[in-house]
Amino acid sequence: MSTWKRYLVGIDGSDSSKAALRIAFEIAGRFGGMVTGMNVVDQEQVTRPMIAPGMPYAPIDIKPLEYYNNLQDELVKNGQHALDEAGAIARKTGVGWTPIQTMGLPGDVLSRAAKSHDCLFLGERGVGDTGRKGPGKEVLNVVRHCPRPVLVAEKFHPVSRILVAYDGSPEAAKALRTAADLGGQGGYEFHLVTVSEAQRAGEMTMEEARSYLDAHGLKVEYHLAEGDPSDQIIAKAKEFKCGLILMGAFGHRTLHQLVFGTTVEKILIDCELPVLLAK
Repeated sequence: MSTWKRYLVGIDGSDSSKAALRIAFEIAGRFGGMVTGMNVVDQEQVTRPMIAPGMPYAPIDIKPLEYYNNLQDELVKNGQHALDEAGAIARKTGVGWTPIQTMGLPGDVLSRAAKSHDCLFLGERGVGDTGRKGPGKEVLNVVRHCPRPVLVAEKFHPVSRILVAYDGSPEAAKALRTAADLGGQGGYEFHLVTVSEAQRAGEMTMEEARSYLDAHGLKVEYHLAEGDPSDQIIAKAKEFKCGLILMGAFGHRTLHQLVFGTTVEKILIDCELPVLLAK
């Protein structure tokens, strides 16, 4: 049985946020979990153009205070509408649901709130991230600082098969732990992929994963591949008809960096499947 019982979803009304919400309901429904939907009214969006006492330079376009009050009211209204829509979905699924609206910097607020949850679900891009490909700035901020696993979704895909990317790194080992949390009685099928140019090294890496996952009773098929890791992971996920990619948030190439590794970043940009980043 999964140890996950509390699921946090960032709600902003965007299409990708709705996709993340549907995935959260699907997983929570399997394990009798509770979903918290949190809308964060972006404080920076309201206060950024305003001039503070003592500022030596004023913005060129200074608007009356009423403008900012109206802007905040509009953001609150839009956020509440998004929560109401999410609540309607919750009632259809029968999953326990708690809506929360608050104000602050979305990335910071969601990261703090995730401490009391098992996983955070985010849309890949918010309502303000139109016209770009890949994760939005707040998503990047959250994944860097969130203490819990983060699922990033662009579109909804039913999840019955999960691809686990494993390269033997400490971060990838956390993905094995997450797979064990979701496995067992969850009914998921797992495909574990190791990308290695050296066959013997790759087989040894897969054996590490096998010894761990077998002990947890997971149904897993193991695959060794060669080539670019991100290309192979995406291709294998498509080949095996997986609905979710599970991997560590950082890999061998990025242990000393504070930003996404190249493999993770490329998968988030190029793959339409949800990506669950183990932390």
